[in-house]
Amino acid sequence: MAEPPVIRKTLADQGTRYQFYNELLEMWSDGLEAVNNAYAQFANEKDALRKKALTAAISLLTAERDRVADYDTKRFELAREIDRIPRTNWRIDEKEAEAKKAKESAKDDTNSGAETNTRKSSGESSYGIESGT
Repeated sequence: MAEPPVIRKTLADQGTRYQFYNELLEMWSDGLEAVNNAYAQFANEKDALRKKALTAAISLLTAERDRVADYDTKRFELAREIDRIPRTNWRIDEKEAEAKKAKESAKDDTNSGAETNTRKSSGESSYGIESGT
């Protein structure tokens, strides 16, 4: 007989390890803040050790939470999803509008007649660049 498929909990499930890790991190962070406040007023060796231990515990629990949540593999998932969206033609439309404007501008230049002929006879293009011929 085949075993039933393993159903993995997601981070949105109620009562997940991720949620519990976050609650524990919040409590430890509050404790660290209390130790920092006490240490600022009454500096002693015991509070310094407690502060060091809490800081280390918070960093370890944060690393474990991220490992359990598969954070390393999922953190760029949104970016990958955005990259999968087909590109729209807004850039193409802008370039077409620019090309159309340039053509209209060129038509206006050719309609002015004398100015265009003067430029071409002096070896200068309509963009102010001298031709090498």
